[in-house]
Parts: sequence; structure tokens; C-alpha cells
Amino acid sequence: MEIVDLAARIAPDKRNAVVALGTFDGMHLEDQRVIAKACEIGRAVGAVSSALLFEPHPRRLLHPEQPPFSLMNTDQRRRSMDAHGLERIYLGLFSPDLVALSATGFVQHMMRDVLGASYVCASSRIQFGRSDADRAAFLQALRTAYGDRFAEVAPTEDANGDYIASADIRRALQDGDLPRAEILLGRPYAIEGPVVHGAKLGRTIGFPTLNIPLGEYLRPLLGIYASKSRLPDGRRLPGVSYIGRRPTVGGVEELLETFLFDFNETIYGQSVETELVRLLRPDQTFSSMEEMRQQIANDCEQARRVLA
Repeated sequence: MEIVDLAARIAPDKRNAVVALGTFDGMHLEDQRVIAKACEIGRAVGAVSSALLFEPHPRRLLHPEQPPFSLMNTDQRRRSMDAHGLERIYLGLFSPDLVALSATGFVQHMMRDVLGASYVCASSRIQFGRSDADRAAFLQALRTAYGDRFAEVAPTEDANGDYIASADIRRALQDGDLPRAEILLGRPYAIEGPVVHGAKLGRTIGFPTLNIPLGEYLRPLLGIYASKSRLPDGRRLPGVSYIGRRPTVGGVEELLETFLFDFNETIYGQSVETELVRLLRPDQTFSSMEEMRQQIANDCEQARRVLA
């Protein structure tokens, strides 16, 4: 897949590209349909199938007061788009100047002048601006500018007839409802990041962990999860993951800590992606390290059964 970095002022190839629009945070089922439509159009007309992504996430600039909310990091989105057949990503810097543009101004500046997009596709529920009126204005601007070269993808519904949206996935994760989140995402929820040094308390009780900062990831329900981790060499290993602040030892920072079964290698600085498979229990405070050790041992036994 080709990555065109607009922030580095690299001129995009304007020869006949179809551009998919959306935040694509999570690459959930509706996102996948938009990407599939871009690829379908690209094959039909000989255009390069592509998507426009922004960093930071537009919501971070529009709502800086909100806690972390991302369902994917940029690398995960890129890999998912590549796996779904997309040929190119335009990576742009989201800025106050873009926020100030009207819907028509955005289409003219970004889609026409910067990208020179020949075709555009987007969900009819695409996020734009701060309100439903902003979204409606944006869709109308695309229809006016592109006519039949704008493919508007109908909303995707789940089995209950509800529209699939990132907000519903976030709510399911915060409720600890991983099966619901997986249905909407079309994949298990996964957190990826570099392994960092921690307090190394886990190894003192027989459960050394891989510690990964959560950064801009949404915090799911704090607790213990049965999990599977993909190592840099491609191995996928079962284990138990903890997301929380470690209240028993006075911790403050929220981390993802994963104990991998039958694993004793050192991989600091390397990137690991961990799928949360099932919530085993919410976070809790223990009266002693021994009580915590015994509970973790029970968690491991339960996780082995879940993951078998």
C-alpha cells in the first residue's frame, strides 16, 4: 500500500483516484463497506482506490476535553485497509484551518485542489463538523461537486436493526461486552503498542507481564481479560491481560499488562498487539500481594479454559 503524506507536502498523484471518506476509527463493518465500495469503483473505472485519513483524529481537535476514545492506532488502520484491498492512503494533518472551512469549502480545497479526486465515496452517516446539519451540508456539497461520481453508502445495520457506529462499540467496550463489540467491529478489539518497562511487581509473584501504554486508546471496562497477543515475529500467544491502575499497589497510570502463558522472553521496545477475548472480572483491590497472587492464578486457569 502506498502512503502519501500530505503534511510533508508530497504532491499526490492526481491521475484518476477514488477517495473513501470517513474517520475509519475501528474499521468496523460500515467502514469496511465504504472501503469495499471504493475498491469496487476503482476496479470498474481503472482508478486508484484510496482513503483520506487525518492525524490527529478530528474529534481530538474538536473536543480536546474528552478522554481517550480511539479504537485503533494508525498502524492498525493501515493494515486493515491494506487487507481489504485499498491501494493508497492520503495522510493529512487535521488543523484549525480545516475546521474553519465550510462543507463546500472543504470539498473544493481538499477533494478538488489538494487530492484532485475523480470519484468519492462515503457513508450517508459520515461524521463531519459538530452536528447533523453539518453532515447534511457536507453530503450535499459532495453530491453537488461530484454528481454520479459520488457513491453514498447506505447505513449498515446490526441484527437488531440498529445502525453500526463507533459510539456503540465504545459503549460495549466500556460495559465489558466484548462479544457485542466484536460483532460490530467484525474482529476482536485489539490494543497495540511498544512494550515498556514497568514496576516489575508481577515477576515477584510469578506473573511477569508485558506492559503497554494505552495512549489515545479508549479505556474499556477496567479489569482482567482472557487475551491473545501477536508478537513481532507473528506468533499469537494466549494469556491474561489487565487494564487498570493497580489499586492494590497504589498505581495511578492506566496500563495494559499481559501475562503470556509459557513465555519468558525479553521484548522491550517491540510492538505487540493484544486482542481482548473475554472479560473475566472487573478490577478490584486486594488486601495483600498473596491474595492478589492467588486470584491471578485463578484468572489464568479460567482464561486457559476460555481460550482452549
